[in-house]
Amino acid sequence: MKHILKPRKTTFIFILLILSFSVNAQWNIPDYAKNTKLPTEPTYKLTETGKQLFIKNCIQCHGLPGEGKNNTAINAPDLGTADYQSKHNAGQFYYQFNEGMGFMPSFKDKLNKDDKWSITFYVKSFDKGFKITGEKIKAENCVIDFKTEDSARTLIATANIIDKNGISKPAEGVEINFFVKRIFGNLPIGETVITDQNGTAVFKFPDNIPGDENGKIKIIAKFKDSDAYGTAMKSAELNWGTHLHFVNPVLERTLWGPNNRVPLWLLLSFLIVTGSVWLTIFYVVFQITQIKKAGK
Repeated sequence: MKHILKPRKTTFIFILLILSFSVNAQWNIPDYAKNTKLPTEPTYKLTETGKQLFIKNCIQCHGLPGEGKNNTAINAPDLGTADYQSKHNAGQFYYQFNEGMGFMPSFKDKLNKDDKWSITFYVKSFDKGFKITGEKIKAENCVIDFKTEDSARTLIATANIIDKNGISKPAEGVEINFFVKRIFGNLPIGETVITDQNGTAVFKFPDNIPGDENGKIKIIAKFKDSDAYGTAMKSAELNWGTHLHFVNPVLERTLWGPNNRVPLWLLLSFLIVTGSVWLTIFYVVFQITQIKKAGK
């Protein structure tokens, strides 16, 4: 029995060592990669293409750049941080993405060169010193809509872009946020949702969001990246809120409440204190009057 267990134990330790090495291994990026010249000029159109490809291939480990939702268990960095950007130029990132190492797979044979550079430009767009040219998508060419499924309290948002020929097409990889209208602004609810290839994003409405006394609530859907997609938004009023029981303070037992709404102990205390003050005033006035009479 001992001869059977020892090889298994040794194999398990060997696997752990390999995993540990792959997680903590350091990149050795050659000089030619660091000095790589960009094959084309980075444009907003290419970064948008890169974003969609990034969502399909990279988001499960790295999360969206700059949002801090990367998988630290496998040492996958957040690619949007200032620290990462300062240590990796476009050539260095392209090399890492192309070659892979440890848990980072190689995309050398999985994507073509243009797609890999599009992803590179998208990642480097989070570097303030990285210049991107071209025109951004105009706000008036973007529309957003959503429908609801009452049974599961689900919001289904759809984003479309209308091109120069007036043809509407799905906006893939667009980030949409949902809000609840409040008196002093919009309250964000849940996490950002991302549209699929059909321009659709599904959002599960959270429970226990206060509504009015009838449970009505105003929900707003907006593009997250307002610079690229503008401030287009869609709103709807639904009965998905928690019923709010509003209590009129005037009808409660308060000092200023009408008739029998005043608390008896409070009313008594008020009358005793007020009466004592007036009695004191009358007593002082009476004593002054008596002093004047005695002086005559």
